[in-house]
Amino acid sequence: GVAYYYLGQNQRAIQDYDKAIRLDPDDANAYYNRGLAYRHLGEYQRAIQDYDKAIQLDPDLAIAYYNRGNDYRHLGEYQRVELTRIGGQVETWGQIPRKGVHDAEVHTSIPAGVSSGSSSVSSRWR
Repeated sequence: GVAYYYLGQNQRAIQDYDKAIRLDPDDANAYYNRGLAYRHLGEYQRAIQDYDKAIQLDPDLAIAYYNRGNDYRHLGEYQRVELTRIGGQVETWGQIPRKGVHDAEVHTSIPAGVSSGSSSVSSRWR
């Protein structure tokens, strides 16, 4: 799936991740990576479902929280997204004055002690 994802062949990547999930339904990375493929197809709701499952299986998979927040943003579900103001205070979208939104970074609720990362494909060999 990872190779197809990097080739931009997201449907084929999803097929491979489907098979990986059938073989190992407890593999958080397979759900996360399939979510990325759905995201690149514009299927944000399906991506969020996969990120949710990845987080359920591995609550320390910080990148899944991050991408889930970005996909909620793409869907316009700003109440599901949190923003971190420069300076560190976390507030929900509705609590930040519109003039200050450009000074914020999009994040989701990442539990304390879990570091965030980028939207790169995750693998168990990292």
